[in-house]
Amino acid sequence: MKTKIILTSLFVLTISIQLCDNENKKESISFTYDIKPIFELNCIECHGQNGSANLNLSTYEDLMSGESNNGPVVIPYRPENSLLYQKIASENPPIGQRMPYGRNQLSHSDISIIEQWILDGAKDN
Repeated sequence: MKTKIILTSLFVLTISIQLCDNENKKESISFTYDIKPIFELNCIECHGQNGSANLNLSTYEDLMSGESNNGPVVIPYRPENSLLYQKIASENPPIGQRMPYGRNQLSHSDISIIEQWILDGAKDN
């Protein structure tokens, strides 16, 4: 009987640990599948090849290649210091106009996805 109780307890503990691990794992945000489609729908028209303000959002490499006319576009782990995030999240960004210029602001969901991607290190995954 004691053995049965111990085995049952171990089984329950093992299942509980596995469930906790699964709940703590979050899906990482992918540049290709999550970020790039937002850019293609809202930004590439002006910020593609030869983009306005010297900003090209066509590829990860272009985005992360350095600076726009106004400084670094993305600072990994620091959305509050990333020009990209400042321009889409604020009605009055520190430099220039809110983006996308002349269009509706990105959805809260899209802004949150971009923010989390930057917080996670702005990886090319």
